[in-house]
Amino acid sequence: MLAAFRTCLPSNRPLAYAPPVRSVASDAQTGQNQPHQGGQLAGTTNLINQLFKHMRRPTSITVIGVIFIIAGFVAAWGCVYALLHHHVKLNLAVFMIPVGFGLLKSRSSSRWWAKVWIGFFSLVVGLMLGFYPFYGDRYSVTWFDEQLVGTPRHAVAVGIPIVFLIFARLIWRSLASPAAAPFFDDYELPNADQTATELPGPPVFDVQPK
Repeated sequence: MLAAFRTCLPSNRPLAYAPPVRSVASDAQTGQNQPHQGGQLAGTTNLINQLFKHMRRPTSITVIGVIFIIAGFVAAWGCVYALLHHHVKLNLAVFMIPVGFGLLKSRSSSRWWAKVWIGFFSLVVGLMLGFYPFYGDRYSVTWFDEQLVGTPRHAVAVGIPIVFLIFARLIWRSLASPAAAPFFDDYELPNADQTATELPGPPVFDVQPK
C-alpha cells in the first residue's frame, strides 16, 4: 500500500528535455528550397514590373495617336466644307480617327492599321518624289492656294516629301519598337516561373579527413 502511494507521488528528478532531431535529409531539402523560393520571389517582382510597364502608355504612342486623330478630323472637315459648298468630296483619311483613338486605348489592331496608313502614304509620296525629275512640269505645286514657279516650286515639291518620309520613318520605328510592345493588348506577360532568377544557395563545405 505504501509502495503504491510512493509511486503516485511526483519524482524529485528533473525531467529530461529531448530536442527535436533534424536529419541531414531535411537540412538538404531546406537548402534546396531556399533558392527555389528566392527565385519565385524574384520572378514575381519581375512580373509586377512587367505589369506596370504594360499599363504605362509610351509618350511616342500618345503623340502618334493625337496626330492620327487630328489628321482624321482635318479630312472630315474638308468633306463637310465641300458639302456645305454643294460639292461632294470623299477622303478616306477620316478613318484615321478611330485608329488614333485605338492607339490611345492600346489596341493592337489600331497599331496594325497605323502601319498600313504610314506604309501607304510613304509609298505614294515616294513615287511622287521619284517621278518628279521626269514629269515635274505636269505637277501642280501650290502653297496656300498660290501657284509656285521656279526655285520655290522645286523646293516645296522635293523638300516636303523628304520631310514627310523622314517623319513617317520615325513613326514606323516608334510603332514597331520593343518599348511600345508591352502597352498593346496582344502582348503576353511572361510567367513568374519563366522570369525567376535563381538565387545562390547556402555554401557547401566538403571536409575530407586527413
